[in-house]
Amino acid sequence: MRRANLRAFTVVELLTVVMILSIVAVLARPLFESTDATRLSAAARLVVADLQYAQMYSISHGDNPMGLKFDTSTSSYTVVQRTGAPPFQCSTAAAVTNPVGGGTFTTTFGAGRAAELVGVGIGSLSLDGDACLVFGSMGELDQTSAATFTLSFGSRSMTISVDPISGEATILP
Repeated sequence: MRRANLRAFTVVELLTVVMILSIVAVLARPLFESTDATRLSAAARLVVADLQYAQMYSISHGDNPMGLKFDTSTSSYTVVQRTGAPPFQCSTAAAVTNPVGGGTFTTTFGAGRAAELVGVGIGSLSLDGDACLVFGSMGELDQTSAATFTLSFGSRSMTISVDPISGEATILP
């Protein structure tokens, strides 16, 4: 009687494959996770993009300035416009409709378009005494000193500074 020629993997071959797959998984893991620094950087870039939107709108619609109103308690901000006669009053500013998809142009970290940024918080604000950062018809701020605010995630934080003359936003580590 002839025995069938059976083929199988040896224990050494199986352990080698498992070890190689483990090494690949350990090396690939950071590519699929959002690290603290990455999440914080993404949040800062999102805020800067919305600042640039408000600045460009204010330049093109000089009679109707736009800015961002921050709410540190909810880690959110809303793009707002002046209502009524000048000057801009943060307390009476109206929320802008988001040009992409409609609805109020509010960004809350951890929800909606910023859902992946859960855990990011808005810390200290230096916006000339109120919670609004507003641009003028030349792209300048409505305050004479630089506007600064801090974003935080875990033990990390980043500061965004906006030049009062040019309105240019800079992300500082």
